[in-house]
Order: sequence, then structure tokens, then C-alpha cells
Amino acid sequence: SFVPPPPRPNILLFVLDQWRYDWDGFHADPAGQTIPLDLQFLQWLSKHGTRFTQAYVPSPLCGPCRSCLASGMEYDETGIYDNNPDQFPTDRTTTYKVLRDEGQYHTMTCGKDDLKKGDSKFPFHRNEIYKDSMDLGFSDAIRTGGKNGVVFDKQHNEAYRDFLESTTVTLQDGITTISGMEAYESCVIKARSVVDNVIDNGLC
Repeated sequence: SFVPPPPRPNILLFVLDQWRYDWDGFHADPAGQTIPLDLQFLQWLSKHGTRFTQAYVPSPLCGPCRSCLASGMEYDETGIYDNNPDQFPTDRTTTYKVLRDEGQYHTMTCGKDDLKKGDSKFPFHRNEIYKDSMDLGFSDAIRTGGKNGVVFDKQHNEAYRDFLESTTVTLQDGITTISGMEAYESCVIKARSVVDNVIDNGLC
């Protein structure tokens, strides 16, 4: 008699950008601080899966790191050495292409994949047709602009922007409150100013 093959597992890959190692819900809050994070789902995943306590990324920069993850290559083999996503060759075999084409998975990216941003057809919205765009291995996509896009690209809908605009932040004086978006925008602009100063003065 025919025995059906066991069901294939669903694969859910989280790639967290600029995430402190101790913000995982397992470390105690730093002395005198309370980290306002609700990580029940992440804690549940960790308890029911495998938690690596000595794992290292191939690059401290998000673009090269995601390129290594997508291609299965080491940092110096990818040719992606900085955060310029338009350098990633779209004809390169990716993990997502293998899963989709050989594994018959429906692959989807949601958020910031940092592989290629130069194609305006790549969907920011679910109702845009992905098949007419470049092929990175995704059957479907909902792409966001990332931490900088939240501030500087106001033409696309961003769930994170909606969240920031709906929250308030109390300043150090304990009295003044501003929107989360205003606080975040100030931090991003200040960070950009610092980076530009370092580059302009040849300090890197």
C-alpha cells in the first residue's frame, strides 16, 4: 500500500538587525534598567528549538551578512563588502531559489532582505506582481525600507512607522513627551551625521 511521505516542515527564518545579544528574554535586565520588550514568542521558540549561545555572524554589516546567508558563501567570496545592496548578482544561486525550485517550497520575504534595492518593481505592497521583477528566489514578497526607510522614504506604507507614530517617549527630564517617531528620527539623523563626519575626515 502507498505510504505518503511525512509532511515537510515549515521554515521560518528570523534575521534580526542590530539586536543586542542580551535582549533575548533570557538575560536579566541591566542594573537599574528595565528593557520594555515582550519576548514571549521568542522565548517559546527558544525553549522548543535550538538556542546557539556561541554563534557568530560572517560580517558585522547587515548587507554582507545577509548576502552570506542567502548565497551560502563566506564573506570574502560574496563580493559584497559593504551595505550597497545593488552589488548582489541576481543570477547567483540562493538558498531561497533552491528551496523554491528544488524543494517546491513557496518562499516569501517579509521585511528588509538587503539583497537588491535597485529594481523599483520589487514589491513594497502585497498586491504588486513579483514575477515581473528580478529573481532572488522568492515566490512572493512584502519588502520594507528598513530603519532608514522608515524615516526617509515616506511614500511607502511601513508598519514600523505606524508603531512609532502611535507610541510616546518620555525624555530624561521625566516630564516632556514626544512621539516615538520623533525620537527615532532624531537618533537616525544624528547617527548619519556622525558617520558622514567620520567619512569626510578620512577616519575610516
